[in-house]
Amino acid sequence: MLPVNEIQKMLDENKVIKEILDTESTYNKTLDFLLKLSMPDSELFAQLKIYLSQLKEVSDRLIENVKVTFAEPNISSLNALKIHRIQLIKAFFTLYKDYLGWHEIYLKEVAANPAKFNQLNQYLSTHSPDMADLSFYLIQPVQRGPRYALLAAEIIKCNNRLADGHPAKFSDTTIADLMKVIEVIKERLQEANSSMSQPSSASSTTVKPYQFGDYTRAALAYLGEYMDQSAYKGSNEVSIPSTSAAKRSGYNLSSWCSIWSSHSKPQPAEASSSSAAKPEEDTDLDSEAEEFVLM
Repeated sequence: MLPVNEIQKMLDENKVIKEILDTESTYNKTLDFLLKLSMPDSELFAQLKIYLSQLKEVSDRLIENVKVTFAEPNISSLNALKIHRIQLIKAFFTLYKDYLGWHEIYLKEVAANPAKFNQLNQYLSTHSPDMADLSFYLIQPVQRGPRYALLAAEIIKCNNRLADGHPAKFSDTTIADLMKVIEVIKERLQEANSSMSQPSSASSTTVKPYQFGDYTRAALAYLGEYMDQSAYKGSNEVSIPSTSAAKRSGYNLSSWCSIWSSHSKPQPAEASSSSAAKPEEDTDLDSEAEEFVLM
């Protein structure tokens, strides 16, 4: 039988996982509802359907991961599931920036021509599960970002509580990867907070009730705390090989199959001598986030 302190650690982590599962199920149903909803025939909403489909795929996989976690007694399998959760969070934040951009365009469209959305909003106010307008549903993927950020930080928190040499303790390489992911998450949340704080006639009625800035500030503070607690010295830092991914107009979920496959994930290619040099810094994080999708 496990020692009492080990059992308590597992219970603490399971509370976090259960909370994520409960809220994820509600969010997942919202995505499903939006995908089935008849949207206006426009390029803007055609692009929305693509994003919603990809976001739901990530959410479906995350729910499945959490359900398996509750039923899995093997420590090594649980570790693999934790890493898988982080990979799914990476996939979400790869999409997050593009969805934020889309949502900002949507808010401007609503502000410029609110009458165009009246018919759909009237339908939603009487037929949707929450009797709410379209903006209520479209903000939810944006708000999901801080929750995923807290999940990533909680994974590190649980790992920090484990003694060195514990079989469930992450390796230095995995921790280095996690810290890189959290840096990208912080960038995305800062972008979200900045874009959602821009004044507009749409944001005054759409964003304010959700107090989005409060969510992101709390998540950023929490992430910062665990970035500090998990800081590693330069000698232990693991450099992640960089590749120059070509720009794409959208994201193809088939390119993410390795994070959802039952097969073992591919091993990263060994860094060449030329890769020892610090890669050129890119102000656009798209290519970096795409690299994180494959661990």
